[in-house]
Amino acid sequence: KILQDEMTQADKDLQTKRIALTDFQAKRTPGSAGLDQGEGNTVQNAYMQAKLKMLDAEAFLDGVRALSKDPIALRQYVRSKEGPSALVGTDQERISLETQLASLELERDASSKTLAPDHPKIEGTTGEMERIKAKLVALDDRFVKATTDAAQQTYTEAKNCLDQVAPLLEEHQKQVRQWSTEATQFQWLKSDVDTLTTHRQALDEKIRQLQTIVGEDVSQFRMAVLEPATPAESPS
Repeated sequence: KILQDEMTQADKDLQTKRIALTDFQAKRTPGSAGLDQGEGNTVQNAYMQAKLKMLDAEAFLDGVRALSKDPIALRQYVRSKEGPSALVGTDQERISLETQLASLELERDASSKTLAPDHPKIEGTTGEMERIKAKLVALDDRFVKATTDAAQQTYTEAKNCLDQVAPLLEEHQKQVRQWSTEATQFQWLKSDVDTLTTHRQALDEKIRQLQTIVGEDVSQFRMAVLEPATPAESPS
């Protein structure tokens, strides 16, 4: 009787767990049965590349801003980061102006040997030199502004790219956490079902063994009752 009651309870518990396991599998979110590892790697690689690109752009922008008061140093910095081709246009224009300035300076020095400082020719040469120097200053100002604007734009684009990729990585990580949680819950339920199944099988085996033993005892008792009695011997 006790084993039979325990068997009945085991059947109820097992059925409950099996239903819970089936419901859990049916309600799992799409894709939670397994994640695409290749897709996850693609998202992570895209994020890392966007992050590195943004950091490089940020570092370059910081360098440009730090050297904005020194156009010559800024040119060297840009050349070291982006290569000689980055400054071909401005370098050629600057070289042309510097060549003109050097030529005018030589001309003024030669004229100064025979002419007074206030001579119209010397004053004209000096005036032309000042105009070229002003052009060089304006060229440097345009270069600094253009370089700063370009560095700022590159940084903004890199940051926007990172901002677009970051939510994809966050969503993937969220799915990983959810999948991990559901996998753990699934293993718990499956373990309960397996344990209860084993327990029920053990109870069933015990009951069958007891039934066999009880059946043998009853058979022996019946045989003893039905066996004809042996007549008693008469006294001598």
